Amino acid sequence: TVFTVHNVKFQGQYSDKMLSDVLGLSDIPAASDQLRCDATSINYMKGALLYSDTISTVSPTYARELQMPFYGEGLDDIFRERSWCLHGILNGIDTTQWNPVSDTAIPLILAERSVGES
Repeated sequence: TVFTVHNVKFQGQYSDKMLSDVLGLSDIPAASDQLRCDATSINYMKGALLYSDTISTVSPTYARELQMPFYGEGLDDIFRERSWCLHGILNGIDTTQWNPVSDTAIPLILAERSVGES
């Protein structure tokens, strides 16, 4: 499984009452222990980080920042422990490599200045 972190501040923290009322996991002590973020609440992002095969985020820089206490929002220790499967994938494209104006595979090049000439 792949879990993608867009903003670590939104972790899905809820009262542990959710374990029993919604998920029916109150009788499974491991579920409570592994999702717990404090004495009375659980953290779904923590569970996702612990059990995902791969963790991705929006950039290589953000992937590094998440491993620091200042940016990790209390989960930095997990990001460090699982850094081997943490990948930052930059949003967008490399506009130098994928430039339609200089791409020789495109038969008709339309640049801003040539619109209307074609």
